[in-house]
Amino acid sequence: MTTAKSPASKRAEDASSTPRQRQIETLFGQFCLACGALGPLVWGGMIVWAAAQNEGYSHRIDMISALATGESDSAVLMRALGFGLSGALYVVAGLYAAFRLRHDPASVLASLLLVAGGIGRIGGGIYPCDASCLGFEVPEAARMHLWTMAINDVSLIFAALAFGVTVNRYPQLKWFSSLSFGCGSWTIVSMVMMVTSAGEQGLYQRYATGILSVWMVIWAVMMWRSRIWAEDLEWRKPDYAPRHRHFRRK
Repeated sequence: MTTAKSPASKRAEDASSTPRQRQIETLFGQFCLACGALGPLVWGGMIVWAAAQNEGYSHRIDMISALATGESDSAVLMRALGFGLSGALYVVAGLYAAFRLRHDPASVLASLLLVAGGIGRIGGGIYPCDASCLGFEVPEAARMHLWTMAINDVSLIFAALAFGVTVNRYPQLKWFSSLSFGCGSWTIVSMVMMVTSAGEQGLYQRYATGILSVWMVIWAVMMWRSRIWAEDLEWRKPDYAPRHRHFRRK
């Protein structure tokens, strides 16, 4: 039966590591978090570039998945870089966060939702959308793309909401809670508007993916500033009990 290491033993173990080991751990942690910040930038950049290569494409009307349709050079690069590479960068950042926050099961779950979102986006590139999956009657062959992108969207939304809860355990990260809840909530609103607004589906889809992309960049910067590669974050169980109020007797 193994026993959990005490904070003192962890500090002693860290002190016994060589400067070379600490340097490697630092560089690896910075690389993984940089992947988290770079993923949304690659995603957004590829959307803008691929749309510019398709004459007549409308950001207001057309869906993002239409950029990966066909066998043109822009469609192939959109599937490989826009969907595949950006999704892989999310997976790297999410796995590293889950490892560094492994003492907190709720934070591990939130980090694994990032991983699921990245895997879903990779699947969207592996199973590209054709013209048939952009309508209401979707054939069996095109459903895989819709399912994988649904996993991507739902996982990232729940990741934002989950981190809105879990960061309350960390005094130095509590400021991120309201931002996470706000981004997750506004993304849901944008997705609902995308489904219900005829002729502007593409616009509201970009609102949704833009909000989640900004959230992801801020998340990576927050983790970088907290230096999670150097030491475990200080955390405590949040106190949700109501404050005791004292009333003066007349």
